[in-house]
Amino acid sequence: MNIYANGLSDLRSAKAQIDRDLEQFVANWRLDFDPGSKDGLEAYCQIVLRGGKRLRGVLAMQSYYAHGGSDSVIALGVARVLELVQAYLLVLDDIADRSDLRRGGPSAHRLIQTLATEKAMRGDLEHYSEAQAMNAAQCAIHKAALELLTLPVDDVTARRA
Repeated sequence: MNIYANGLSDLRSAKAQIDRDLEQFVANWRLDFDPGSKDGLEAYCQIVLRGGKRLRGVLAMQSYYAHGGSDSVIALGVARVLELVQAYLLVLDDIADRSDLRRGGPSAHRLIQTLATEKAMRGDLEHYSEAQAMNAAQCAIHKAALELLTLPVDDVTARRA
């Protein structure tokens, strides 16, 4: 797929493919959430699914195809991994910057803080929510690495990636 053949319509198509892939990935991942980590991981997933430009994923797909790749499973898989890594970085950045908003909604740590408040949890809810968001982000970066390692490529390529 050459995303530049039809200009912006191809860019929109690639973004839509990545969005659909991430929706399916998150739906499957949610089935594995442990009740003790559900709130943090759900907040992370909301950040992932809110979108953004998906520029990293689109560029990864285009690079793969430009270098002779032809397997859409690999192209979308690499895009998925980069978008998961990007969301990981955004969650941590929002904590560092004390940002309340991300991609048009509450940042992950603020989502967690709202849930903790609704559950009438006691203690330092700001610290709790930041710690839970960081833990969820760490879990997500591990999940991204596992996704990378499950792509249908040879061992040398997987290690280099």
